[in-house]
Amino acid sequence: MSESIHHDKTDGFKELESMLLNSVNADFSGADRDLLNSLLRESADARAFASELLFDDALLADSLSTEAAEASFRDKASSRQNSTVWIRIAAVVVICLIPLGWMVSHQGSTQTIETTVASIQGTNRITGLKHGQTFQIGERVEIERGRAVLRFASGAKFAIEAPASFVITGPNGADLDVGRATIRVPGEIKGFTLVTPTEKIVDLGTAFGIEVAENGTTSVAVFEGEVELLGASRARRIFAGQSTQSTQSKLPAQSIPHLVDAFLNTWETSFGVESVRGDLRVSRPGERLAPGLVIDSSSLLLFPERENVTLPEGYALNSTRTGLHQYPFRSQIEYLTESLTVDSYLLQYHPGVKTSSSKDRVFTAELHFDRPVVGLILRPDQLDASDAVLAMPGAQLKNISRRGINKDDQVELSDDRRTLYIRMSIQDSVDQIRVLVEAGA
Repeated sequence: MSESIHHDKTDGFKELESMLLNSVNADFSGADRDLLNSLLRESADARAFASELLFDDALLADSLSTEAAEASFRDKASSRQNSTVWIRIAAVVVICLIPLGWMVSHQGSTQTIETTVASIQGTNRITGLKHGQTFQIGERVEIERGRAVLRFASGAKFAIEAPASFVITGPNGADLDVGRATIRVPGEIKGFTLVTPTEKIVDLGTAFGIEVAENGTTSVAVFEGEVELLGASRARRIFAGQSTQSTQSKLPAQSIPHLVDAFLNTWETSFGVESVRGDLRVSRPGERLAPGLVIDSSSLLLFPERENVTLPEGYALNSTRTGLHQYPFRSQIEYLTESLTVDSYLLQYHPGVKTSSSKDRVFTAELHFDRPVVGLILRPDQLDASDAVLAMPGAQLKNISRRGINKDDQVELSDDRRTLYIRMSIQDSVDQIRVLVEAGA
């Protein structure tokens, strides 16, 4: 869209432009919002003007930091460029209130399309929703049973547990009326915004849990990184290891003991783990970042590692095949015939201390993913070589000895590639293997 065309349209909608800009102000009343929504519903030209502002730069607006945004808005810079940016941000706020099934082309004509901003990546015992289902801005989602993980267009992952009700408000945000969820915003993505009846949470590069009760009380637990709370008159940042609770929208959130256990189900789901059975658990928040330091003599542990890693053609793995893998299979190496984008998981047993018994301990488990397993790394040397690419920074793996699959260990990949059957016979040593799963779309 050229600048001259944009000015022509803007000049014809001075009042609408002003209302869109003011819609992010705290004093923008319910009556003002009803008037604005009425104008957008009744005028195709008004919708066309607003929708261009939304869809041209929605993702860019989501990437702006909250602090910079608030400061810029308060200053109300007079330059046309700054005004345009902020009208677009206001458009994100207002149009999210209206279910959209239309979008305007650069020539100004209106056409009907589906504006997908989120989709279901995985489900667990859920009713009414299915894998791959897509959602548009303004669409309400109700979950009566089970769990699901949604992937937003921005890349943010939203794992939600029933009973729950929420509205998709954009490519990087939602309104959560009731329910329990874990939100993870991997990589450089920031700005995911979640609004509840009593709080507004903006991600600043993080993983956090949130629970909204029927009465609107909102509990937030930060697992990694930090978030900003904007529900009260003054913004507040909370960091990994901290939890808060908000009971009224205009009152500051109160600090509470850190919540972890309540979110373990959605924490697992957010990583694409549908279920675990037997002598296995998924690492808890706080354990994931340094698996080499986590000791557990009673079970195998699964550590989600780096996500969306592209392995080049020729990258060395120990297997890309289904079926049973066991000693002496460990000597085999396969090379990727094309590049592959994966999420990595480290499966580990780390007892920490030697036992007096000379007998091996046998651990058996089943591990179900919501996407196919595409490769296994089973040899010590291949594990060492892959750490730099696939392990979390600070994983503390350099001093781990006797990694990899050993005699009497078995790893079997199901024909549909979504289930691993694991049997490890272990005495005192550390055992580790790496599982590579197809990255979510």
